[in-house]
Amino acid sequence: MPAAPLKTIDEVIEVLEQIIQHCEYNGDPSGYFAALYQKGTIKVKEGIENNYFDDGPRMEQLDVVFAQRYIDAW
Repeated sequence: MPAAPLKTIDEVIEVLEQIIQHCEYNGDPSGYFAALYQKGTIKVKEGIENNYFDDGPRMEQLDVVFAQRYIDAW
C-alpha cells in the first residue's frame, strides 16, 4: 500500500482498487468491504463534483483522513 499519506479522493479510490484486486487474486473475502467502501467513496466524489456538499474540499479531506485509517489498518 502507499508509503506516503493519501492526499486526494482519487488516491483513495486507487488504493481501494489495489486492495480489491489483491483480495480477488488471493480469494480473500475482506475485499467485499473494500469494494463497498470504494463505491461509497466514488459517490462522495460525485457529490463533491456536483456541489452536493456545502464545503467540497472539507468533505474530501474528511473522506481521505477516514479512508487512511481503514487503509492503515488493512
